Amino acid sequence: MRGAGLLSRPRRWSVARQLLALQAAVVVLLVAVGAALAHLDARRAVGDRARQEVAAVAATIADAPNVRAALAGGAPSRELQPYAERVRADTGVDFITIMSPDGIRYTHPDPGRIGERFLGNTGRARLGRPLTETYTGTLGPSVRTVAPVFADPAGPPGGTGASGRAGADGGPKGGASSRSSPWGSRSARYRPSCANGSCR
Repeated sequence: MRGAGLLSRPRRWSVARQLLALQAAVVVLLVAVGAALAHLDARRAVGDRARQEVAAVAATIADAPNVRAALAGGAPSRELQPYAERVRADTGVDFITIMSPDGIRYTHPDPGRIGERFLGNTGRARLGRPLTETYTGTLGPSVRTVAPVFADPAGPPGGTGASGRAGADGGPKGGASSRSSPWGSRSARYRPSCANGSCR
C-alpha cells in the first residue's frame, strides 16, 4: 500500500520546467499587450483621419458660393438638399447637414429630418469658428465638424454646415460609408465645380 501511495503522488516540476513555463507566460502577456496597443493606435489613427476628412468637407461646404446664395434665398432646402447629397456621395461621409443659424436643418440624408433641430453643438460655429467633436445624433455616435457659412464676410454667419462620419471613432461601419477607397482619396481632394454660381 505504501508503494501505491508513492506512485500516486504528483511529480514536482523541475526548476528548468518552471522557468520555461514562466518565460512562456511572459511571452504570451507581451504579445497580448502589444496587440492591444496596436489596436488602440490603429483606432486613434482612424479617428484622426476621420476628423481631418470631415473638417475638409465642412470647410468646402461653407465656402461654396451656391450654399451662401441658397441660405440668403427663400427656399434653401430645395436647392441645398440635392447638392448636399451629391457631395455626400462624392466624399463618402455619412451625413452633410446645412442649417440655419438657429440649427434648423435644411438638409439631411433622411429627408424626413429636414426642418428639425440639429443634434450637436453649433454655438462655436455661430460665433464664426469651426468645431470638430464626437456627438450622438440621429445616426448614432459620429465624428463631425460644424463650420460657419458667411453670406456676408463682414457680418455674422448666415448658417452653418456640418459633415460627419458615423461611429465613435469615425471608422467604417458598413453600408455606403465603408467603401474601398482609402480615407483621404476623395474628401480631401473634393472640389466642387462651380459655373454661374451653381456647384456640382
